[in-house]
Amino acid sequence: MTCDPLTDWLQARGYVVSPHFLRHSTLPLGWKFVHGGCELAWRCEGSRVWIVMLRRIDGRQGLGNAFAVLYVLAAAVLAVLGPHACLYGQVQAMADSPLLAARMERFYRHWTGAAEPRPGWFELEAGRVCSLQSMRKRQKIDRT
Repeated sequence: MTCDPLTDWLQARGYVVSPHFLRHSTLPLGWKFVHGGCELAWRCEGSRVWIVMLRRIDGRQGLGNAFAVLYVLAAAVLAVLGPHACLYGQVQAMADSPLLAARMERFYRHWTGAAEPRPGWFELEAGRVCSLQSMRKRQKIDRT
């Protein structure tokens, strides 16, 4: 498997990046790294970055934000591929998550402005990703 354009950026920030394979096979699907107790695998195809897998590896310990790892990936995509590169993936609730997939879908559509090109699949330009702090500010404005 050839090197991915995002690996250098992530490694320069101290992340350990390794190949991600289909289950216990030798079939490569992309690359992965760990941040905040969550493991994320992705695959770059031109300006589209497929989110292949997102899972907790620490079993919901603590109050860490399970989506923080997505922000790291979005920052890498923005820095390396530019603001029009897209994050693309299917929304599924993580195991033992109190968030239902339907609530997560509403979150992606309402708060991030993600497009839903196919049911359950979301696409968002890296330049449109906003921080949790910005989302909270928007939420306060919406309540008033």
